[in-house]
Amino acid sequence: MHDNVFYGESEIPDCPVKGNGDYCIIHEKRAVNPPAAAGSAKAIHINSPSSLPMEKIKGHSSWGGRTIMRRNTFIGFQAKTREGQHNGIFGSNKYHADYTPMVELYDSTFINVELNALAHFDDPNPAWANLADCGEFPCTGPHNILYYL
Repeated sequence: MHDNVFYGESEIPDCPVKGNGDYCIIHEKRAVNPPAAAGSAKAIHINSPSSLPMEKIKGHSSWGGRTIMRRNTFIGFQAKTREGQHNGIFGSNKYHADYTPMVELYDSTFINVELNALAHFDDPNPAWANLADCGEFPCTGPHNILYYL
């Protein structure tokens, strides 16, 4: 990803006022989720449609990975949304149990960004603890993420 501008929360609310549709789902917000890289998520030749949502590990096939971001600007990120949820620039993907490739950032600019809004990482899902994969402990993918600035 090169030459992008990411804005945090603006004066325009994410949620409509009550009585005006009230279709808002309050959730955490991030500018960047790391991409997945899996060795055996899907067959190398396409034989079925990708699962949705795409950010799930089996949503698309990938064989290793590298993420490079150049000359990106991040503006106006606070640590919490106006609804009180985590808000930030970098995060973890809640569907990544194992491996997340390093994200490399070059020539990044941060304007009006709170320190606690820089990154928020989710804890491993306890359901990931299974003998066939990670043993009695949940896989620690969310704790093994590296953003290189």
